[in-house]
Amino acid sequence: MAVQLEHMLADLGFPATLAEVVTARERAGQALLGWSRARFETERLNVERLRNDGALEDALQAARRMLRLCQDAGADAYAGASYDLARAHFQLGKLLKLAEAAEPASRELTTARQLFQMLADAGNVNASRMAAVADAENGDCLTYLRRLQEAVDAYEAALAQAGPNTNNATFATNNMQLGLVRQRQGRYAEAAKLYDTARRTFEALGEPEGTAQAWRQLGLARKMNREIEAALHACQQALYLYEQQRNRSGIAETLGELGHLHQLLNQPEPAALSYRRMAELYRELGDGHSEEASRNKLANVLIQLRRHDEARQELYRASECNLPDSPTARSWAIRRGLRDLGQAVQNPNVADQARRQAIQKYLAYRQAGGENTNPGTRLCAQVGHAIQAGDANALAAKLDQIAASPNIPSTGRLLIEKLQAILAGSRDPELAADPELHYQYAAEIQLLLEYLASH
Repeated sequence: MAVQLEHMLADLGFPATLAEVVTARERAGQALLGWSRARFETERLNVERLRNDGALEDALQAARRMLRLCQDAGADAYAGASYDLARAHFQLGKLLKLAEAAEPASRELTTARQLFQMLADAGNVNASRMAAVADAENGDCLTYLRRLQEAVDAYEAALAQAGPNTNNATFATNNMQLGLVRQRQGRYAEAAKLYDTARRTFEALGEPEGTAQAWRQLGLARKMNREIEAALHACQQALYLYEQQRNRSGIAETLGELGHLHQLLNQPEPAALSYRRMAELYRELGDGHSEEASRNKLANVLIQLRRHDEARQELYRASECNLPDSPTARSWAIRRGLRDLGQAVQNPNVADQARRQAIQKYLAYRQAGGENTNPGTRLCAQVGHAIQAGDANALAAKLDQIAASPNIPSTGRLLIEKLQAILAGSRDPELAADPELHYQYAAEIQLLLEYLASH
């Protein structure tokens, strides 16, 4: 009875009553002898409560203990024990996924899927549904691990399990996820079809948030497939829906896409309007880093329009978006914009001086123990470790794969070129001196070369 009450109260917003029922359920569970469905439900709910309370490590330990109890008791411990064993693997897999342990999560979800499928083949309808859910969850893990074709297989299996006439949010979400994988594979036309299927499903369900997200992803796929006008239309639809929902983050992100699309169509005036509105939204949201990037983009368009005074004002407003001692307060995006502006008004030294100052400030920050979670920074660290471990060739091959992705920006490709040269044996300090290199990457390469010289 406590288990049933806990299910009913979980989402009703009565925390004191729920806590009383949880205590009652735990007390009753301690009196249970042996392994049974009631004992399984008690253990499972304990895992969920720990997860919901933010105690992820404790939840993982409890989930592992529950799985061992299921395995020790065996699939014939009680009617439905084999189904509960599959659920135990599934729950542990989802927790590992939440903990960003994608490899072990994938293993648990694969096992769960196999067990559910065996029961589904024997006629268990619930197991058939759970097999599809496990496929979709595993697809997320495989995507994270960049095992893209395996992820495609998992999502397609989940969609096939749903049947041809399915019309629910899970079906739409799985199409979205499969579209993301196809997009990463560079198969943009296929990705666009999947996003459009998801969009139509979300529309039929009356879910504007999902519809807006699908329109936005459709715009990205169209852009990558060089269908710029179609991409513009899709992003305009997404913007309209986000505005109806008053979703300011969604509005700001979509405005950034619209600004870029207008630039691709050589429409600088509407591009400037999009970037200006985006910058103001990020200012209202208190997101200094995004406001900084937005104002830099706006300044670049204003330079193109030869409105140099407005551009300079935006660049200096961008430089004030973050604390002066922050390593990103005067990012190289701003430095590059100042250089372009300096060239436009015959003052080419402004950016070079600012770049040197930014590099020195960032070096001081890193040498004092400051951290940076940027993917490029992590790549630099991986190169140093790989060279020390004698795994340079393996990492070089991995970098080749990363560089081949169409989603890597030009700044990332330039960094990869420098790191590939270091993996090949170069220790030339000029690698960090390229003026086109992001100022943080220039500093990281300098630190990497100093690390290799001292080891």
